Amino acid sequence: MTENPMDEVLVARVKQGDKQAFDALVKKYRHKIVVIACRYGIDQSEALDVAQDVFIKAYRALPLFRGDSS
Repeated sequence: MTENPMDEVLVARVKQGDKQAFDALVKKYRHKIVVIACRYGIDQSEALDVAQDVFIKAYRALPLFRGDSS
């Protein structure tokens, strides 16, 4: 599944409806997504919007996530 066993646990909990587990994933990865967006020349406020969009899409797609990728 993922490289981090804790992420696997959090993903499993989110799939069971635990919104706090998703909050933990957001807190863990938000900064990384913002940094990547900024590397593409996006200003920080827009990068925060990009991160929000990423997490919305991830949350909606999570029920279909099989764990084959990180």
